[in-house]
Amino acid sequence: MEPANALNAIETALRNAIYVVFPRSEWLEAAGAPEREGLERKRVEEAKRRDGHIPPASLLDFAYTHELEGIVLKNWEKFKPIFDDQARMRTYFEVIDDVRNAIAHSRPLVQFERDLIAGIAGQLGNQVSVYSSRRDGSRDFYPTIESLRDGFGSDARATAWEFEGSARQRPSVGHVLHFSGKAADPRGRGVSWYLIREGRSLTQGEELYRKIGEGEVLEYDYDIEVNDVRERFDVRIILIGNWSFHRNADGVSGVRLSYDDEGCFGYSVNPPEIEYPPIYPSIQ
Repeated sequence: MEPANALNAIETALRNAIYVVFPRSEWLEAAGAPEREGLERKRVEEAKRRDGHIPPASLLDFAYTHELEGIVLKNWEKFKPIFDDQARMRTYFEVIDDVRNAIAHSRPLVQFERDLIAGIAGQLGNQVSVYSSRRDGSRDFYPTIESLRDGFGSDARATAWEFEGSARQRPSVGHVLHFSGKAADPRGRGVSWYLIREGRSLTQGEELYRKIGEGEVLEYDYDIEVNDVRERFDVRIILIGNWSFHRNADGVSGVRLSYDDEGCFGYSVNPPEIEYPPIYPSIQ
C-alpha cells in the first residue's frame, strides 16, 4: 500500500470509528473535537478553490489527522471496545504524526516507514470492521463497502431513491466519472465490484451491468455516452464476495444478480450539442 493511500485508510478508519461512537453530529460535542465554525470555513474555502468539486457533506471530513486522534484519545473509554489498547494506539499515533507531513508533501519514506504506516492502516481498519461486525452479525460473513465516492467528491448513498428531490450532478457526454472505493472482506475470499446503469437506453445485446474491479480497493473510470443522456441516470456499484452465499440473494435492478453491498449515485446527463441518430424510433 502506498503511503498516501495508507494515511487515507487510517483517517477513514478513525472517522468510521467516530461515527460509530458518536452517531450523526454528536461528535461535534465530544472532548477534543474541533470547532464547527472552523470546519465550516474549511468547507467554504475548499468549495471556492476547487471548481468542479463538491465538498463532502460531513464536517468530519475536514478534521485534520491529529484532531481525529485527539477525539479518540480524549474519549478513550468510549473507543476502548474498538481499539482495546490505549498505549498501543498512542504509539501508532506517534508513528503517524512522524511521517504524515512527509506524505502530505510527497517526500519519500524509507521502507520500514512504509511498512509501519501500511501495517497501522490495516490493523485500525480491521479493528473497526471487527467491532462493527459485533453490532451487525452479517458483517461476520459478508463483505461490506467501507467507503465509496465519485470524482465530484460525493459519497455514495444507500439507495437511488435518496436522490429524489435533491440536486443531481450534471455531467455531459464525454465526461469521465471516476469511482473510488474500499471494501472489508471478513472471510478473505476476495471480492468483485460491478457497475449497473439504471435509466439507460441499452442497444441490442448490450450488457446492463459490467464488472469493474476485483479486490478490496476500487479505482474505475466510466465514460459518459450518448445512451446515458437523460434527467435521471442512476449508477449502482455493487460488491459481491467470491463465494456461494450473499447478503442479498433476490437480485438488483431487475437483474438476477445476488450481491453483498451496494452504493448509489444519481446524475442528470446533458445532451450533446451535435445531433445523433435516435436511439429509439420517435412516435409519428
